[in-house]
Amino acid sequence: MSDVLMINMWAHDIGKYNAAGLGLLRVVFQVNLRLFEKKSHKKILFVIRDTDTDHLDLEIEKKNLYTSFEGIWDDITKPL
Repeated sequence: MSDVLMINMWAHDIGKYNAAGLGLLRVVFQVNLRLFEKKSHKKILFVIRDTDTDHLDLEIEKKNLYTSFEGIWDDITKPL
């Protein structure tokens, strides 16, 4: 078990549910919630590959990531 979950994704897949593996990430979140104690602090590290900073607004992409993951978090069933 690790305290860090590292997610490696292509820059052009941000915002695409299937291409970004968000369905799989949803399952990973659910399983991790069941495995870890409530007091256990975990970190998620996102590695975004092949980012073209000349044609990509990083703040917009950051907002897109947060929106996607907040949607997943709000949608999953949390243990009591």
